Amino acid sequence: MTNKPFKANIDPLINEISKIVLINAGFCNNNGLYNGKSGAVSFLYHLESYNGNEIYYNLANELVLEITSVLYGNGPANSFSDGYTGIGWTYNYLTKNDFIEIPKESDPLELLSHDIIKNAKIPLIEQESIGDLFYISSRILDGAGSFSSDNLENLLVQEKLIAYVDRIDNNEVLSRKVKKNEFLDDLLRDNARENLSSRIEKIFLSVAVANYASNTGVFPAVTKKLIQESIVITQSYLDCIYSITNIDHDFVQENSFTVTNMTCKLYLSRLRVEELGISSNCLERFLEAISRLHELGELHSIKDGIEKFIHLEINSIIILMNINNHAKAERLASIIDKKLEILVALLDSSEMITDSFSSNNGLNVGLTGLSGLGLMLLQYKQVCSAEWNSALFI
Repeated sequence: MTNKPFKANIDPLINEISKIVLINAGFCNNNGLYNGKSGAVSFLYHLESYNGNEIYYNLANELVLEITSVLYGNGPANSFSDGYTGIGWTYNYLTKNDFIEIPKESDPLELLSHDIIKNAKIPLIEQESIGDLFYISSRILDGAGSFSSDNLENLLVQEKLIAYVDRIDNNEVLSRKVKKNEFLDDLLRDNARENLSSRIEKIFLSVAVANYASNTGVFPAVTKKLIQESIVITQSYLDCIYSITNIDHDFVQENSFTVTNMTCKLYLSRLRVEELGISSNCLERFLEAISRLHELGELHSIKDGIEKFIHLEINSIIILMNINNHAKAERLASIIDKKLEILVALLDSSEMITDSFSSNNGLNVGLTGLSGLGLMLLQYKQVCSAEWNSALFI
């Protein structure tokens, strides 16, 4: 399925990423999940479990202590990507996976819990707001399974979840089926890529919330309706994307990496809400589209350089790996291998790695940066489960 040099180069890349994280994480001024230390600790603990090197374990412990020390001072804002709720997600993840032990009576987030719940953002269909919701809900529901009507904090969180469901229902993001002629017209408008990406991201996040609410038994009459609408809306967009991919539409040729990511998010959304599973015909159509998009992506990367799209491509690979956890399709596994082969070949030096994950805010050692890449590679090698993906709503 893949050649030996490609697989042989994965461990050296993991080692190179680990060295860069090891050197830079302690100097990072960001304690958050997506861009900072909280994202790095998950990778470092998993890395120690993989290779047995206690240096990574010791650094992860030091970083956890550093993060904890600022929780009660002028620390990060209450946000998911780089603030308290993302740090809280990290602590939950680490305790569930037995990397750290936090007795309830000394939980550093316990004292902040009420303020976090009270100050959680208003229901918006965007990552920060929904990340807050999932974190505060998980604190209540972990081990309980449902909200208690006898607990004020439970009722406050349940009320916020209901507000999100109501917002999605009233926003009609899931109820308006796209028509092919309208879809094609939209591709000719200014900012077509940004507008379509934004629309599909809202569908992706809305489905995640509707599915979460359905699984917790909240607002069942509305969530059941939203789940049914989710199946229709995701399939209607997939059909439109399949049609433009089949004819190599200019929009697809110019935006193959973006269209790949959209297709992955839509298919994963459909997979989440389809109780009876996806039919073999639906899977085949998805594989045909992803295969063609990969071919166009290879041409695109040769012409423009894949480094421009590296973060989008990593996100797509993570989603494809999760889809294949369900599909078990050899053809999809082959596509994942080919995508990783290109990625590994690109990141062939320490300089290339740091350049690809640096911005004006410095080196990103978090889950949307180097540590996310490292965790993806460990997941590919089947030494790390897909559980960490939930922080990215995957």
